[in-house]
Amino acid sequence: MSKRDQFEQVAEGTPFDNSTNDFVADNVQEAIEYAKSSAEGFGRVPLLMLHNGVCSDNEEIGRSELISDQKYIFPVDFKITHLTWNNKNTNRSFDLEFYRYENDGTPYPGNPFATLEYRNKQYDYEDNLNWNFIAGDYMKILYKDQGLNCSDFEGEMWGTRT
Repeated sequence: MSKRDQFEQVAEGTPFDNSTNDFVADNVQEAIEYAKSSAEGFGRVPLLMLHNGVCSDNEEIGRSELISDQKYIFPVDFKITHLTWNNKNTNRSFDLEFYRYENDGTPYPGNPFATLEYRNKQYDYEDNLNWNFIAGDYMKILYKDQGLNCSDFEGEMWGTRT
């Protein structure tokens, strides 16, 4: 048994008094896991998405439309948890397809790992994403037009180091 397993076993067997806080944990290991996942001030990092002008079907979305082969490269293990976007036009319909690649460029399969669909919107958000990447992975985003194109698209994906 590894030292980590030994520590976790001891922590699971050690009672935790939750009467003076909002924790539901009744052992130390559960309290540690809860504190890690919900700590106040836990660093969140935005990954920007910008596109000036009209977005075209099958166009990559990234930090700037001026950069070809747009990709988000993860230098650390990272989890994306939220996304928000807006554009200057109302009633736009499109999909965003998200592709994940290993650091050598191999897709984790060739299909998107997620597709977010937006219909007749000017802005929107997602708040329950759980997209995990390991250091060296990268991600590309493809804009798929489903109606009138967006224009002056701006967004953020929010995440944290894992």
